[in-house]
Amino acid sequence: MTKAEFLAILDRNLNGTATDAERKIVDRFFRDQLTGVDHEWSFTESERIRIEVLKSLNRAIDEESSQSIHERRSPLWRIALAAVLIMATSFGVYLKWMVEDEIHYTTIATQRGEQRSVTLADGSVVYLNAESSVTFPASFKATETREVELSGEGFFEVVRDEERPFVVRSAGLLTTVLGTSFNISAYSENEDVSVTVATGKVRIQITGETGEETGETLTAGQQGLYNKPSETIVTTAVNVERYLAWKEGTIHLEGASLKEATDILGRWYDAEFEFRNQKLKDCTIDGKFRNDQLENILENLRFLIGFEYRIEPGNRIIIDGKSCN
Repeated sequence: MTKAEFLAILDRNLNGTATDAERKIVDRFFRDQLTGVDHEWSFTESERIRIEVLKSLNRAIDEESSQSIHERRSPLWRIALAAVLIMATSFGVYLKWMVEDEIHYTTIATQRGEQRSVTLADGSVVYLNAESSVTFPASFKATETREVELSGEGFFEVVRDEERPFVVRSAGLLTTVLGTSFNISAYSENEDVSVTVATGKVRIQITGETGEETGETLTAGQQGLYNKPSETIVTTAVNVERYLAWKEGTIHLEGASLKEATDILGRWYDAEFEFRNQKLKDCTIDGKFRNDQLENILENLRFLIGFEYRIEPGNRIIIDGKSCN
């Protein structure tokens, strides 16, 4: 479950439309908090207030359990509203979400071999690569930031809004912009998350175990590479075309390993690769392939590297050979 999905369930608990299963999810989250179990999500101040409001509401329900649902509905909501106002005063936060419609989240996902684009409520566009997903609210009116969550790879064209920054959460990395275009690759099986800037400027940041913020500012032509195991960021100048070519239907392999190439081909063509000679994974490749058939690409790679391959039923491809040319 993503953080955005959990927050949507939290809101349904607040407005009384949650299912029994969704109420159990929130109850388990509260029990984890009491027992000291950590969750991977980090919450904004307004999100923490929403959680505290539901805690207060649940306590009020327990206290009023001897009354009928009809009898306790009005006083319970007065209690909840009072709790909101007290917490809003304490934190100095204006809880606009209380007077807006419920925030509904949508997840759009692509399968292996599929790419698509999504237009968000503010006019920003997200282009999803194969085997990727983006979760976003139906409207940004009730939020302080325009926050979405990405899994896999996506290219973002963000409409500028000085009042509400655009925030992308992806595998432990937070990317914040006002209005620009950039690419994020955050596949779960990869140790690295890359943010490549096409235009404008973006801020990327992580929060380590110590709670100290680590971040970098990137400009056009730069890439930030976040290594998940070490929680470090390295910034370099890159050939942006290589990282954005997929959006135009081009596979751009520049200094890529054969393993990296087969990972990409597997997602694009819904294929599974098996290496019989593991050393072949480290062979490097340079090449571009645009809207080509998989077998034609394999023939080109075979010529460049010298490996052998065979295609088995189910689009399973066996890679073998003695060495790289």
